[in-house]
Amino acid sequence: MSWFWTLFIVYYIAMIILYEKFLIKLKPITHGDPALHKKYDAFRRTDSDWFGNRLLMYPILWTFLPKFLLVATGMILMAVLCVLLSIGLPQLKHPKKFTGIRYWLVRTAFYLSARLSLFGISNVYWVSHSRPKVCYKKYLGKEWKADYGLAGSMVANHTAF
Repeated sequence: MSWFWTLFIVYYIAMIILYEKFLIKLKPITHGDPALHKKYDAFRRTDSDWFGNRLLMYPILWTFLPKFLLVATGMILMAVLCVLLSIGLPQLKHPKKFTGIRYWLVRTAFYLSARLSLFGISNVYWVSHSRPKVCYKKYLGKEWKADYGLAGSMVANHTAF
């Protein structure tokens, strides 16, 4: 057996041990109090039931460290790029905004870093935005109109795998 496969097997076993420790610490949250579940069944957590599903988790455990390194590297590179792009700008007393090509490069760095983080942390490849055509005039008065400028909430599905 080559050194790569030996190292991979050791790493994989270490990830399984860490995952099992994680499950032990998470047990009070995932299983909760049966008396409370009986009394308040509508509020029972069902989103954490898959945490203990070893059949789903064991095959992908090896991806956790590479994903973490990918996200950390992306954030570090973004921070370094922003520091380099701020060279020559006035500091502290009279800060100046990024403009022109600097602005475009900083926006691109943040965009790529955010996408990389979304993928690395939760396997989200794309985020879609929808603005539903809903009329609340019946409840909020006749002068109400939809305003999506600064929406106060975001609805997202839990995603994994």
